[in-house]
Amino acid sequence: MATIDLPAIPAIPAIPAGTRADATAGATDGADPASAGAPGTSRPATDRTDVSHLPVLDRRILDNLGVELSNQEGALQFAGIFGQMLPQRIGAVQAAFAARDADAAVVALLSLTVSASMVGARRLEDVSSAGLQLVDRPSTHPALLARLQGLGTEFQSELAGIIR
Repeated sequence: MATIDLPAIPAIPAIPAGTRADATAGATDGADPASAGAPGTSRPATDRTDVSHLPVLDRRILDNLGVELSNQEGALQFAGIFGQMLPQRIGAVQAAFAARDADAAVVALLSLTVSASMVGARRLEDVSSAGLQLVDRPSTHPALLARLQGLGTEFQSELAGIIR
């Protein structure tokens, strides 16, 4: 089986305490904290998106990709390349948010969602898809980026366990 070196996903820079983004990162934008996450509230979708029931890496999807390609090794290589590109993909989301470029953020999140779905990165797929609802809500961006980074690292670790 091929060995693929997966780069570490760089840390998202910390938001200085006392800044607007720090103060609003976990806020519910005026919603009652007790109702946070309930339908109709403005709790960030990343907080409502419980992905713990989803696999980090769905082997069935990866196996099906191998069948479609008629090459299991090719499927693993594709997944490895996806893992290698995660820092750039998440970086593209971060750059789009920093530039307040909603179109670029949508493109970056869609790219991440679709490619994650192809390799079976179910948690990453789910959260990046939910992130599409947050493009126009800058107060949620730091939490979303941190969550994408964490899920990306989980995926890389899981994939490394089957590739090596």
